[in-house]
This record gives sequence, C-alpha cells and structure tokens, in this order.
Amino acid sequence: MSPNTPPNLLTDLFIRFPLQVLTNPILDLLLFEQPQFINKLFDTYSHYFSGQGLKKTDDIRGWAREQKEKNLYFNTVNNHVFPGFIIDKISGKYRHSIMQNLGKYSRLPLNTKNNPRELMESLDLFLSSFFGERQVEYKPNLEALAARKIPLPLKYLYSFIGKYPGEHGDYLYTQDSLLNISTDEVILGKRPFLGENQGVWHCATEVEGNDPPVWIDPDRDTAWEYVCDSLAEFLVTYCLREAVVGSLYHLHLGNNIEEIISTVKQKDLEITLLWQGIYACDINWQQRYALNSFYLVEDSILIWNGWCGTNYKNAERLFSY
Repeated sequence: MSPNTPPNLLTDLFIRFPLQVLTNPILDLLLFEQPQFINKLFDTYSHYFSGQGLKKTDDIRGWAREQKEKNLYFNTVNNHVFPGFIIDKISGKYRHSIMQNLGKYSRLPLNTKNNPRELMESLDLFLSSFFGERQVEYKPNLEALAARKIPLPLKYLYSFIGKYPGEHGDYLYTQDSLLNISTDEVILGKRPFLGENQGVWHCATEVEGNDPPVWIDPDRDTAWEYVCDSLAEFLVTYCLREAVVGSLYHLHLGNNIEEIISTVKQKDLEITLLWQGIYACDINWQQRYALNSFYLVEDSILIWNGWCGTNYKNAERLFSY
C-alpha cells in the first residue's frame, strides 16, 4: 500500500486491509494533521476492533505491527522455498519467541480439550499455519454471530472458518459440509449442523450450550443416535479431515498407518500424533462413529486414514513414498 494514499481512501480500504492501513508509513505524518484519525477508524469499524479484543485506549498501531509480523512469520516459516530474506525481516525478539513456541502453535494446543474456546482458537492457529498463503479474506458479522442462538463451539468456528477454502467453496468444504450459519432448522429437538457429501447422514447437536453432544441421523426420519459428548472435539476432527482432503497436494499412501509412520521415520522426518477424535460413520458401518487419528509431519504435512496432504510444494518430497 503506497505511503501516498489519501486519508479518505485509507478509511475506505480499512475494511479490506486493516493491518496494511494501520501500518502504513503515512500515518506518522497524518496523525500530526489529524490526531483523531485512528479514533475515527475505531468508531467507524468498531465491530472489527471489538472482535480483536481491542479498546480505543490500546496501542492499536503497535498491535497491528505485531499482528502483521506474526502473520508474515506463520505464512513463511513452513515454506522452505520462500525467500529467506523475508523471514529475516521478523524482529529478533519476536522471532526468538515464536521459534521457542512453534510447536505450541502447531501441535500442542489441540490437547486443550477441557476448554472449547481455547480448542477452537488453537484450531484456528493450526489451520493458519497449515494453509499458509491459501487463506482468503473473511469478515463475518461478529455481533450478529454472537447474538445467534447456537452452541458456543459453532460460534467460535464460524468466526474464522471462512478463511480456509475447500475444493467446493467456503468453510473448508471438500468432502462433508457445514450447514449455513443462518439455518435455524430443528429436527426432533436437535439442530443439524453438518451433512455427509452424498446426503447419507446428517449430524446435529443441541440448539444451544457450552459444548453439547453430537448425534447422527442416517435418513433424517429416525431418532437421533449418539456419536460423542463434545461438539468442539467433533468439529476439530471434521476440520482436520477436510484440511487433508482439501490440500493443494495430497496422495493416498496406503491403509497401513504403522507402515506409513515407519517409512516417514526412515526418511528422518519428524512425525507426531496431532489429534485423535470421534467422527461419524456412514450407514454401512455397524456403528455410527469411529476414532480418527491425525499425524503431523514436519509441521506442514497431515496424514489421516492413509491420506497425506499439504499446501507446501516443497513437502512433496514425502510423496515419493
């Protein structure tokens, strides 16, 4: 964004490029002439600032610089073909802090199963790292979302999930699909929120709640059958499945996960168990749910059910398996 951008245009551009506006070099001079410029931005786009947890008295420009630096780091740190001089622009203090905690952002937070909000926030951080530059602009109406009578994990999820596209459009949709957030349908006392890609089954939860259970209905005419006791954990499993099958580069490596893990280790690549969670099964299975396991390789490659997926071209070295 040019430092010669007029102030009125900066205001108009803020809704699309908030961090770029707040870090534009012209602000140093502009604030001498219009010291209330940032306050006016805050009043005009209060929903954005409140959604970021910011108050008018906060150091908003400092926050914007840190966020821009953080986004730059996470969009490049796992991309080994990205020019090194870009990564070097990260400040030493912040770079050291992120390097110390990189594992925390990519793996460990998904163990926070006791707090649905922290789990959803951690999922967002992981997906941000996994999708990298594939992320798209997503500006939900946070005030309207907060007012919706839906379970809290769905509110948290819909606040960020639109940043991550799938093959068939928004909300990660490649295989199974989240229902539209505006849907108010209630069937037999439960709120449907997810549909299988061929319409074989639908999953539902309570109309409201902090972290209610999940049920499945194979044909939408029979009673709901129990799947698991945590909507938040179910949503993490769903998102990781969609992240794998919707990756830019993916390949089926076989059905023997032990053999796959052994081969990865033989290549001197780091592999860790990222997540295990319950997901629905189709009508041909004897049970309505099964445990899904996800493995993370080199902080950029996801393996699930024999499928390997990544959004980083350099990670294709694993595909020679």
